[in-house]
Amino acid sequence: MRPIELCFFESDVNAVIKGIAQDNTSCSSISLHFESPQPALRDLAQSCMLDHVEPNVWNDEIDFIVLRMDSLPAIIFRRVLDASLRNSDHPTATTHSLSFDIICSYPSVFSLATALGMWLQGSLSDLSTTEEMQNLFSR
Repeated sequence: MRPIELCFFESDVNAVIKGIAQDNTSCSSISLHFESPQPALRDLAQSCMLDHVEPNVWNDEIDFIVLRMDSLPAIIFRRVLDASLRNSDHPTATTHSLSFDIICSYPSVFSLATALGMWLQGSLSDLSTTEEMQNLFSR
Protein backbone atom coordinates (compact mmCIF):
# COMPACT_ATOMS: atom_id res chain seq x y z
CA MET A 1 0.00 0.00 0.00
CA ARG A 2 1.32 3.43 -0.89
CA PRO A 3 2.03 5.84 1.99
CA ILE A 4 -0.75 8.22 0.96
CA GLU A 5 -3.30 5.36 0.91
CA LEU A 6 -2.02 4.05 4.21
CA CYS A 7 -2.60 7.47 5.73
CA PHE A 8 -6.30 7.34 4.78
CA PHE A 9 -6.98 3.68 5.53
CA GLU A 10 -4.61 2.95 8.39
CA SER A 11 -7.33 2.80 11.06
CA ASP A 12 -9.46 0.44 8.93
CA VAL A 13 -6.46 -1.78 8.18
CA ASN A 14 -5.53 -1.88 11.87
CA ALA A 15 -9.12 -2.78 12.83
CA VAL A 16 -9.13 -5.66 10.35
CA ILE A 17 -5.75 -6.92 11.53
CA LYS A 18 -6.88 -6.69 15.15
CA GLY A 19 -10.06 -8.63 14.32
CA ILE A 20 -8.15 -11.34 12.50
CA ALA A 21 -5.64 -11.62 15.32
CA GLN A 22 -8.34 -12.22 17.95
CA ASP A 23 -8.56 -15.62 19.51
CA ASN A 24 -10.74 -17.73 17.20
CA THR A 25 -12.39 -19.57 20.05
CA SER A 26 -13.86 -16.37 21.43
CA CYS A 27 -15.13 -15.03 18.12
CA SER A 28 -16.00 -18.21 16.23
CA SER A 29 -19.56 -18.51 17.51
CA ILE A 30 -22.11 -16.97 19.82
CA SER A 31 -24.87 -18.41 21.95
CA LEU A 32 -28.22 -18.00 20.21
CA HIS A 33 -31.53 -18.21 22.01
CA PHE A 34 -33.78 -19.48 19.25
CA GLU A 35 -36.96 -18.17 20.89
CA SER A 36 -35.63 -14.60 20.67
CA PRO A 37 -32.42 -14.30 18.62
CA GLN A 38 -32.68 -10.53 18.13
CA PRO A 39 -30.49 -9.42 21.11
CA ALA A 40 -27.69 -11.84 20.17
CA LEU A 41 -27.87 -10.82 16.51
CA ARG A 42 -27.74 -7.14 17.53
CA ASP A 43 -24.66 -7.73 19.69
CA LEU A 44 -23.00 -9.72 16.93
CA ALA A 45 -23.75 -7.10 14.28
CA GLN A 46 -22.41 -4.33 16.51
CA SER A 47 -19.25 -6.30 17.29
CA CYS A 48 -18.59 -6.88 13.57
CA MET A 49 -18.80 -3.20 12.68
CA LEU A 50 -15.44 -1.59 12.00
CA ASP A 51 -16.83 1.80 12.99
CA HIS A 52 -18.57 2.11 16.32
CA VAL A 53 -22.25 2.97 15.95
CA GLU A 54 -23.62 5.17 18.71
CA PRO A 55 -26.43 3.52 20.72
CA ASN A 56 -28.81 6.42 20.01
CA VAL A 57 -28.29 5.85 16.26
CA TRP A 58 -28.70 2.06 16.36
CA ASN A 59 -32.12 0.67 15.52
CA ASP A 60 -32.81 -3.00 14.78
CA GLU A 61 -34.88 -2.05 11.74
CA ILE A 62 -32.20 0.10 10.07
CA ASP A 63 -30.36 -1.60 7.19
CA PHE A 64 -26.80 -2.66 7.92
CA ILE A 65 -25.59 -0.63 4.94
CA VAL A 66 -27.10 2.54 6.40
CA LEU A 67 -25.20 1.73 9.60
CA ARG A 68 -22.02 1.56 7.44
CA MET A 69 -21.56 -2.21 7.40
CA ASP A 70 -19.55 -2.98 4.30
CA SER A 71 -18.57 -6.32 2.80
CA LEU A 72 -15.86 -7.33 5.31
CA PRO A 73 -18.03 -6.99 8.44
CA ALA A 74 -20.90 -8.67 6.56
CA ILE A 75 -18.67 -11.65 5.78
CA ILE A 76 -17.50 -11.86 9.39
CA PHE A 77 -21.11 -11.54 10.60
CA ARG A 78 -22.29 -14.35 8.31
CA ARG A 79 -19.34 -16.60 9.21
CA VAL A 80 -19.87 -16.25 12.96
CA LEU A 81 -23.64 -16.66 12.63
CA ASP A 82 -23.21 -19.80 10.51
CA ALA A 83 -20.71 -21.25 13.02
CA SER A 84 -23.10 -20.44 15.86
CA LEU A 85 -25.94 -22.27 14.16
CA ARG A 86 -23.75 -25.29 13.38
CA ASN A 87 -22.62 -25.42 17.04
CA SER A 88 -26.19 -25.29 18.34
CA ASP A 89 -28.34 -28.27 19.14
CA HIS A 90 -31.15 -27.30 16.73
CA PRO A 91 -31.54 -30.01 14.03
CA THR A 92 -32.27 -27.57 11.18
CA ALA A 93 -29.41 -25.27 12.13
CA THR A 94 -26.82 -28.01 12.39
CA THR A 95 -27.55 -29.56 8.99
CA HIS A 96 -27.86 -26.48 6.76
CA SER A 97 -25.49 -23.63 5.94
CA LEU A 98 -26.56 -20.05 5.51
CA SER A 99 -26.49 -18.52 2.05
CA PHE A 100 -23.58 -16.29 1.23
CA ASP A 101 -25.91 -13.36 0.64
CA ILE A 102 -27.98 -13.72 3.81
CA ILE A 103 -26.89 -10.34 5.19
CA CYS A 104 -27.96 -8.66 1.93
CA SER A 105 -31.21 -10.64 1.74
CA TYR A 106 -32.14 -9.81 5.34
CA PRO A 107 -30.32 -6.49 5.83
CA SER A 108 -31.33 -5.58 9.38
CA VAL A 109 -31.28 -7.23 12.78
CA PHE A 110 -35.09 -7.33 12.78
CA SER A 111 -35.46 -8.89 9.31
CA LEU A 112 -32.65 -11.38 9.95
CA ALA A 113 -34.08 -12.43 13.33
CA THR A 114 -37.55 -12.83 11.80
CA ALA A 115 -36.27 -14.92 8.89
CA LEU A 116 -34.06 -17.00 11.16
CA GLY A 117 -36.99 -17.72 13.50
CA MET A 118 -39.25 -18.71 10.60
CA TRP A 119 -36.52 -20.91 9.09
CA LEU A 120 -35.89 -22.73 12.35
CA GLN A 121 -39.65 -23.31 12.83
CA GLY A 122 -39.95 -24.67 9.29
CA SER A 123 -42.10 -21.77 8.05
CA LEU A 124 -39.44 -20.52 5.67
CA SER A 125 -38.23 -23.03 3.11
CA ASP A 126 -34.51 -22.33 3.37
CA LEU A 127 -31.94 -19.67 4.13
CA SER A 128 -29.43 -21.46 1.94
CA THR A 129 -29.30 -20.83 -1.78
CA THR A 130 -26.40 -23.19 -2.38
CA GLU A 131 -28.56 -25.99 -3.79
CA GLU A 132 -30.53 -23.59 -5.99
CA MET A 133 -27.31 -22.07 -7.37
CA GLN A 134 -25.86 -25.51 -8.09
CA ASN A 135 -29.03 -26.43 -9.99
CA LEU A 136 -28.81 -23.26 -12.07
CA PHE A 137 -25.16 -23.85 -12.92
CA SER A 138 -25.74 -27.48 -13.87
CA ARG A 139 -28.33 -26.57 -16.56
